[in-house]
Amino acid sequence: MKDRFVSIIRNVLVERGLGQYEAVEILEISEAEFAALQAEGCPDFSLDCLLLLLEKLGLYIEFVAHEIPVGATSKGFRISTLF
Repeated sequence: MKDRFVSIIRNVLVERGLGQYEAVEILEISEAEFAALQAEGCPDFSLDCLLLLLEKLGLYIEFVAHEIPVGATSKGFRISTLF
């Protein structure tokens, strides 16, 4: 889930054409934290932190619980986005 949220953040930054300095200002993070966000994987960011960064970008995450359809074998999370 964290990887997907990081991917969404990265995609939004690219779509909006935000460079490092603009992103650091909007996200209210340090340049080192921005570099960590751009690195492969993001072990330094908690789920709460990533949700806060999404909020600072004007996005929110909606969690919806569904029953697993009869006969379905897949369980877990499904994240769908516009990004």
